[in-house]
Amino acid sequence: MAAKVLGVEADITCSDGINKAFVVNEGDLKHFFAIGNEWVEKNGVGDINVRCMALLKKSKDALVSDNIDTILKYSNPSKQEIYDISLQMCCKEKGRTFKVDFQSFEYPNLIQVTVGGANSVLAEKLFLRLMAELNETTQWYWFLACRRWLLKVSTWAFWIFLVLTVCYGTLSIVGTAYRNRQLRSQYEEWLKSNPPVAQEPVTTGIGEEKDVDSIKKMQPKVKKVNPVIQVWDCVRSIQFLAGMGIIIGGVSLVRITYYLFPKAIFEIGKGKQRHERLRAMRKWIAGLLTAIIVAGIVVPLMKEFVTKLFE
Repeated sequence: MAAKVLGVEADITCSDGINKAFVVNEGDLKHFFAIGNEWVEKNGVGDINVRCMALLKKSKDALVSDNIDTILKYSNPSKQEIYDISLQMCCKEKGRTFKVDFQSFEYPNLIQVTVGGANSVLAEKLFLRLMAELNETTQWYWFLACRRWLLKVSTWAFWIFLVLTVCYGTLSIVGTAYRNRQLRSQYEEWLKSNPPVAQEPVTTGIGEEKDVDSIKKMQPKVKKVNPVIQVWDCVRSIQFLAGMGIIIGGVSLVRITYYLFPKAIFEIGKGKQRHERLRAMRKWIAGLLTAIIVAGIVVPLMKEFVTKLFE
């Protein structure tokens, strides 16, 4: 079934999406708005219906108008940042539709394009042109920004670690109880074959008496099973702490990746300054990592060279 745009369904519809991180500026939005207007207004026949909409974070309100200027003039503060822009146009008389969605959610794609009309050749030609131009707005870090795979891997790793930890703690408690039971059984069997013999008390030089019981010396030391202590021993074990460190480090890395490599960046208003800061932070972090790697390679080589030089 063909996709509807503002209630209009075209005879021929070309629709697809791009699931890559993107950066859209004011010039891009003006350009795509002009392409859509030209498509639905061609030959100037029929009433044109246009809706430009931008959704804002932490706000139930949205910027909705029949012109792109309302969105372009928005200050775009960080507390009510734009996270979704939709350009929709149609002409019912000519059966032409046009829609471009820029989203920060992968449902179904970050960029979604729909072009409809009565002529399949013209609609497909415009659709392919739009897809090529929209691909130019995508960013190199899309494999980090489109994090469906990372979320799945992190979820599976967390549950596997949790199950292994519970199994380890349970087996530790059950194993201790089983060993205690075996020791008690062995001790009882030994008592049956070696009945205890009463002994005379031994008097020390200062008048104190000390019972010397060989049976007590041979009695096995049974470790009491305390679930709380067992769980605490499991929690403070190196394996558990290492696993928790990996999970916390992974979550922190994911959060940092979310911030440094967002899926959607709208360079509108204050969004330009935010994007400049992000790019500066990426350069600084990349430079720091490069310096660490180079130092890790160069310093040992220099040390070895100096050592051989003064031998």
